[in-house]
Amino acid sequence: MILYDNALDADAYPVRLLLARLDLACERVTIDSSPLALRGHGPRGPVLDDGEDRVIGAAAVLRHLAGRYAPEWLPAAPGPGDSWLSVLTSPRFAPRQARLLALFTAEGPPSGLVEDATQRLQEMDDHLTLEEFDGRPWFAGDRPTIVDLAAFGPAGLSNDYGVEHDPFPALRRWITRLRALPGFVPMPGVPQFY
Repeated sequence: MILYDNALDADAYPVRLLLARLDLACERVTIDSSPLALRGHGPRGPVLDDGEDRVIGAAAVLRHLAGRYAPEWLPAAPGPGDSWLSVLTSPRFAPRQARLLALFTAEGPPSGLVEDATQRLQEMDDHLTLEEFDGRPWFAGDRPTIVDLAAFGPAGLSNDYGVEHDPFPALRRWITRLRALPGFVPMPGVPQFY
């Protein structure tokens, strides 16, 4: 198995989290996955070669790995939490866009995009708050799934574009739970104090 990614690529981070959690052997090949390097050269996100299968993009790779090696990491049933997966891995998801512009442009993200990203984080916090009230501490139910792994980058890396975690108590609690899972691997930019 070969994963083509970059240590700073938030799109590939959930894949690395799942691989580490499952203790799957995987060769990693570092690529330049910055928006400028990839402009006009194909899809963003991780690429996984698994035997004869080539899988492209965070959501597809997460579903592939969970489906083949760890079905318990798939959401139990389609529902509100599962619907987050496509939102969280979309290149148009405001927290992802704001982080990329903060890292790879001199101007940084426009204030409107940061406000939109903050609103998306508030929606994530609201979702987790409601889930906690119902005894479900994870995005898609009562156990961690690939949805949680996909959400971790956008939530954990918001400091990169100037949005602190203090206004989002449910997200902070959830980050603490996710970091406590066996096999958790840190990523540059994710605060270590949770």
